[in-house]
Amino acid sequence: MRCETCSFRPSHTDAGYDLKSCTVAITKHGMAGRWQPVMALLARLSKDQITTDQMVYGSSLAACARIGVWRQALALLHGLPMKHMQADVVSISSAVTACGNAGYWQQTHDIANDLWKQSVRPNTITYNAAVAAGEKLGHWQKARAFLRHMHLNRLQADSITFNSTTSACGRTGTWIRAVEQVDVLRQQQLQADVITTNSVTSACEKCGEWQQARSQFVEMRCQQVWPDLTTHNCLASACEKASKWEDAKLMFLKLEASNLTADAFSYGAVLGACEMHGVWVQALLFLGQLQRCKLKLNNIIVNSFISTCEKGAAWHHAQLLQCEMDQHILQADVVTYNAMISTYQKCGKWQHAFFLMQRLKDEELKPDVISYSSLISAYEQAGQWEKALFHLHEAQERLVQINIFTCNAAIGSCEKSGTWYFAYFLLISLIEQQLRADVVAHASVAAACSSAGEFRVALQLLHAVDVNCKLKLRMAAAIASEQSCRTALHDSA
Repeated sequence: MRCETCSFRPSHTDAGYDLKSCTVAITKHGMAGRWQPVMALLARLSKDQITTDQMVYGSSLAACARIGVWRQALALLHGLPMKHMQADVVSISSAVTACGNAGYWQQTHDIANDLWKQSVRPNTITYNAAVAAGEKLGHWQKARAFLRHMHLNRLQADSITFNSTTSACGRTGTWIRAVEQVDVLRQQQLQADVITTNSVTSACEKCGEWQQARSQFVEMRCQQVWPDLTTHNCLASACEKASKWEDAKLMFLKLEASNLTADAFSYGAVLGACEMHGVWVQALLFLGQLQRCKLKLNNIIVNSFISTCEKGAAWHHAQLLQCEMDQHILQADVVTYNAMISTYQKCGKWQHAFFLMQRLKDEELKPDVISYSSLISAYEQAGQWEKALFHLHEAQERLVQINIFTCNAAIGSCEKSGTWYFAYFLLISLIEQQLRADVVAHASVAAACSSAGEFRVALQLLHAVDVNCKLKLRMAAAIASEQSCRTALHDSA
């Protein structure tokens, strides 16, 4: 009988139930990611008093390491002395890997310390496991510390060690350290591979160091190491963050020349670059290419395209893509709605903006300050002061931290509708809420007051602000007739 399934309950009378068959079964379960039957087999072996060896426990620990069940791995490691077995480098390396895969750095560090206390000489595999644990958790300093320990123990670090250390630096964006690691690797006459370069490029991308990322890309080609899709994507993303959309587009086009197929991340990077520059026609072309390749849309791609359309006032295309989201069973988020509301605001479509705000709330999403600022700005352009004030009050009721731009839009809507009293009241509310009213707010209220013949209030506003703002406010007050302003100035003197 073979012990390969989870439901198997072996007994010592079974013909195929021996140490060798159980070791094979444990290995297979571990490779398949099934740790429960591994532990069940060990428990059965112990119950039936069948003597186990180092290989059985080594296979069990390797299974736990692969799956990342660190508690079980530590239990096996600490239980070795009870079985009259000594922890060796292989078993300790497996326990370190298990803790690292599960994200438990402290346990990884403790195991490594126990290793040195037991005078067990670690090898490169052990250190690689510890460095890999640091890499997965983003502890680049600790990963580098293990690398230094290797040097002190006169162990030769290999490309796996350096790749893990470089990747740890890449995860946290410490690009200078990542570049240093590559330099050390080359000093030890080791060949940097595509994984090494991708780690460094990723670190540069996170920090927006697009020139450093491009330098690594060029160096990679000089070393006859051919970049893969990840390399191109990282460099394109770095160019996007640096607002170098032409370079991002060039990296995208190089994919075809390198016989690489662009994925969703590739399109996300180039569409993000298009968004930065508002080149919505280019973005539309890339989006069409993505759809022809039958790649799945995601929120990053949709949000980038809609934001690009917002900058180019191309609301029709943004609306079409939003409709397609339902076909792709893609849930719009607050960023999507904000971009659409802003697009409608810039195109003067306040009814559309209002409808989207209602839909946003119906889907139980929480509108933020950007949502309300865009909507109130749409009302301002259309002179819908009542709606602007209503949504400003709603934002405050929802405890949204409104900013000066939101209030300026509401004040502007009151100015255009001639409701000077509400504009003045909003300005006073700004001051009471300890929001610093800027020259736009004062100028709008002064203009509203002047238009309504409330010159004294307008002049009070002129005297309430610093000298730098007075010239702009006097221009706002000039809406009234020259004679009326003279009279008001004379009366106030």
